[in-house]
Amino acid sequence: MKLRIDWLSSSERWAYIIDLYRLFPRAVLIGYGALVAKIANWFMHLPTPSTEQAAFVTLVCGFFVPLTNWYMQNGVDWEKRRAGTTSTTTATATTTTIAAEPPKQGGPT
Repeated sequence: MKLRIDWLSSSERWAYIIDLYRLFPRAVLIGYGALVAKIANWFMHLPTPSTEQAAFVTLVCGFFVPLTNWYMQNGVDWEKRRAGTTSTTTATATTTTIAAEPPKQGGPT
């Protein structure tokens, strides 16, 4: 497979290659998977696990699903970058001032 990265600057080429192979997210995911395996192994070998230990293991193991989801959905859309379009989100706020009517002078007629 030949990569067509002629349109990128030299610094962007490294970013493209790292993003293409997803080096950092894969390293984080592999490291976190090893941590989850080690914590699960530690928990299973406890003679009488406490509630706090069970909560800790649940928290650490439960975070694995959102981390995996983040890994699968992240990345740079290099085709948009090549086209020169960037997606920017702008927020605008409007303020409306409502003036109250001044009280009428005088009493009822």
